[in-house]
Amino acid sequence: MEGLPRRFDDDEQAGLLFWTGYAWIRYINLTKDNPDSLADLPFAIACFERVYELDHTFNNYAPHVAMAGYYARASAALGGQPEDSRREFEAAITATHRHFLTYLVMYARFYAVMVQDRALFRRLLEEVINAADVMPEQRLANQIAKRKAARYLAQIDDCSAPRSPPARPTPRAPTRPPRTRPPSPPRRRPRPRRPRRSESAGALPPSNAPTRHLPTPDRTSPPIGRNAPPMKRTRLSLLALVSALPAAMLAASGAEAQQAPPVAATTRQLSIATLAPAGSTWMRVLDS
Repeated sequence: MEGLPRRFDDDEQAGLLFWTGYAWIRYINLTKDNPDSLADLPFAIACFERVYELDHTFNNYAPHVAMAGYYARASAALGGQPEDSRREFEAAITATHRHFLTYLVMYARFYAVMVQDRALFRRLLEEVINAADVMPEQRLANQIAKRKAARYLAQIDDCSAPRSPPARPTPRAPTRPPRTRPPSPPRRRPRPRRPRRSESAGALPPSNAPTRHLPTPDRTSPPIGRNAPPMKRTRLSLLALVSALPAAMLAASGAEAQQAPPVAATTRQLSIATLAPAGSTWMRVLDS
């Protein structure tokens, strides 16, 4: 079946062969999920190649655009031919003096999208939208191309991914030498804590401790110890000494007046009477 287009060898048959191949391509495009339809793709391509050989200027250089669309079917990694597609599109657009706007739209829709050239995609569509009535004999086709260009330009983010600005290199912080800590001195054993003054034995009990009621000292008894006031010694006046001597003598000259008292006793009584203060217990004993 692929050799069937070779039977067409007349230039006047180029149009018949071109529209046959175009209809077949449209059918395959609508039934991509059918493997039998995809098997007929080589026959449609053979029709375009034969038309290209017979008359490549047919219908405003349409065979160039048909072959350019076939080359742009996929990227180079998947078997496409982007350079051949660009060459054929440029040839058809240059031959029509950029007046047939449909070729500009197809150039943007197939080639620019395949290579993800966002700038070319936008530039071609804006050229179509801003174009005047440059080709009156193709006015209807150019008006349809303008509407398609406006629709595709609104979908630019879906057709071509926006280019992100190049990432700026993150400034690296100046490297500093690692900080080394000086070796810590050996730890000393803590000394036993000395009890504070408040914790000593003579400290006052805490406020929450039970109060011990000490017995009240007797005010009448003389104080004892360091707090005791110095004793007041009664000085013997000359009158007390003089009055003590006759009393001692009278006491000695009682019933035993006949017998003279020993000298030692009298001397002892005198010394006691002299040393004892007047009015004391010893004086009362001597007086009696």
